[in-house]
Amino acid sequence: MSLDDVRRKIDQLDDQIVALLAQRQQHVKSAAAYKSNDAEVRAPERRAHMMERLHARALEHGVDPEVVAQVYTTMIDAFIELERREHAALTGTSTTATNVRQHQRFSSGSPFETTIGFSRAVRAGGRVLVSGTGPVWPDGSCADDAATQAERCFEIITEALTAAGASLADVVRTRMFLTDPTAAEQVSAVHGRLFADVRPAATMVVVTGLLDPRWKIEIEAEADVGDRQSL
Repeated sequence: MSLDDVRRKIDQLDDQIVALLAQRQQHVKSAAAYKSNDAEVRAPERRAHMMERLHARALEHGVDPEVVAQVYTTMIDAFIELERREHAALTGTSTTATNVRQHQRFSSGSPFETTIGFSRAVRAGGRVLVSGTGPVWPDGSCADDAATQAERCFEIITEALTAAGASLADVVRTRMFLTDPTAAEQVSAVHGRLFADVRPAATMVVVTGLLDPRWKIEIEAEADVGDRQSL
């Protein structure tokens, strides 16, 4: 089989996916008639259940759950907006206020996102907010030194920013939570290397503990991309 053969098979699958999306779109429009308000359209409980189910299906079929979460987060947001417009057309209400408040959510594929109810990052207009990020490695391991942990946190943050159409150069605030004050120098060195020219507002505090006892650092970040469109 040649590369062209593989690409043709991918194109065929894409055609099937588009056909399925067309069917899903019709069902979404039909569902709007059964909703009485915007809260029912957003249906966070339904969304959480759906993401849990898809996570399980991804594991069953050998698909990367992170990829499935990213694809479906974007798709669900788009269909929710479609359903909102359909609902507004049926009820004669305006969608202006809804559109102003529209947020884009970005997932890392963590199963805790649905159970706890959070996103790895949220874009609200020109602001991108990245949730508290621990030094998580795909295989579940965790380095012992604070500098390596900090570097891993910023790697994950960078991935989230990129997905939201931002970069480290757009960061305007960081918050760093340390469990050991003696690690401040190591973490500061990592932060300084990444943000020497950016110089965001930064906070570093010492806490008694973090979610995983192996973690010495957890980091939040906020970016401002102004009017730049997301990817």
